[in-house]
Amino acid sequence: MRNANKFLCLSLVLCLISTGLQAQKILLAFHSKPKKSQTLPTGAAIRQAQFPNFEAYCKTHLEYPQQARENGIEGLVLAKVTVSASGKISEVQIVQKLGFNCDEAVMKLLKEMPNWNPAVQNGQVVAQKVYVPLSFHLGGGQKP
Repeated sequence: MRNANKFLCLSLVLCLISTGLQAQKILLAFHSKPKKSQTLPTGAAIRQAQFPNFEAYCKTHLEYPQQARENGIEGLVLAKVTVSASGKISEVQIVQKLGFNCDEAVMKLLKEMPNWNPAVQNGQVVAQKVYVPLSFHLGGGQKP
């Protein structure tokens, strides 16, 4: 079942990457579902972890690696991170690799990002695992 969830997440990203942050929002909602052992009171307010102006930040700070440019490499890097209750990014993992130093560029971007707005559940800030899709396109720059 776990592999099916990973496949579904990856499929969602690949289908929705052209819509930019919409893919990130959908993945956040999908990945953040409570596990069976967790119960949420009816009407509980839940706010997903988010980074304001994520797309603009990536366009400014994500470097397209020279090796990827020279080899005409385009595609998607999918990262999984934990946004702590304080908003700090940790546990950065590359779930889908592209190679040609693109994976390293995404790792660097995420590790050096300012704090995010943390998730809020039942009025309390909480840590949340988030999938972050970043795509590399020649000629048009990067598209988160």
